[in-house]
Amino acid sequence: MDVCWQDVRKSGGSLSLSQRLELPRVQAENPDVLDITSVVMQGTAESTGRRMRIHGVVTAQLTYKCSRCLEPFIQTLSTDFDESVTTDPQQAQDEIWLVNADCFSIDPWIEQVVNLAIEFCPVCQPDCQGLCPLCGNNRNTHPCNCVEDVRDVRLTALAQWVEDSDNEPVDER
Repeated sequence: MDVCWQDVRKSGGSLSLSQRLELPRVQAENPDVLDITSVVMQGTAESTGRRMRIHGVVTAQLTYKCSRCLEPFIQTLSTDFDESVTTDPQQAQDEIWLVNADCFSIDPWIEQVVNLAIEFCPVCQPDCQGLCPLCGNNRNTHPCNCVEDVRDVRLTALAQWVEDSDNEPVDER
């Protein structure tokens, strides 16, 4: 989506923004995101002289792959954004972007905000049981009776020593 200084000035210094967006790179860069749809950006661009503040909300429907059971699930994402731009090189700082054109795209900022809001290890539900490490069944839909051996392989020699010492006859003097 492009924002133009001239359009903001014509509207009295404040311009409402609303647009449906396509973010194919967000899906391509996040392996746990299977699909991203209904991306809508709603916000406001406010101009004060040579500086403009663009803020609002981005919402989207994301289809994630659960990191525990690998089943797809849908979750709504809603995140705020707030960016400032200027045409004055002396005002440009870490949080104020320098733009040298009358019109500029805010799509990279929207992509960045959505990328930062995506869950790192998404789970379909807080009590997701995940996959059984032995038989591979989804424990949410097919409970299994597998018993995991939780021994620490690093302590095998110690366990063997304890077992051997239990089998030795005790000298009772």
